[in-house]
Amino acid sequence: MKTTLHAFTLTFLLLFVSAFTVQKPAAGKMLMEQICDSRPLLKETLMQAGLSGVLMDTGPYTFFAPSDAALGKYKNTDPGKLKNILMSHVVPGRLLQDDFKDGSKITTLSGKELTVFRKGDQLLINGVRLTSGNQMAQNGVMHQVENWLVTPN
Repeated sequence: MKTTLHAFTLTFLLLFVSAFTVQKPAAGKMLMEQICDSRPLLKETLMQAGLSGVLMDTGPYTFFAPSDAALGKYKNTDPGKLKNILMSHVVPGRLLQDDFKDGSKITTLSGKELTVFRKGDQLLINGVRLTSGNQMAQNGVMHQVENWLVTPN
């Protein structure tokens, strides 16, 4: 009986520890690899803009990924303009949702400044709602936003 109890306890402890040490499979991938696996329109847009290399770089980066509906609005935009817009969705460093404080400013790779708003339990970046966040990658983190944070002039 004592041996069975020890075996059960050891098994429970091993399962408990492994639950907290096993990484999600996506966390081992680079941001661009995650996008290639799950967001074909975003992948196409990033490649058109020449930004796939940035999201394969070691970073770390925080990337605000516009929704597919938002991407469709600027599908035929000049690649140079598209690159500038998308560079305004990439921030140096790994910023998780809890890191965004109401009223704080963050500077993107394009040099644009984004403003963080907290409205109840909603997180808004430049007035755009974050729909899901903290998607970890080897070289950063991705947050899904419902629209473009910066639009072409």
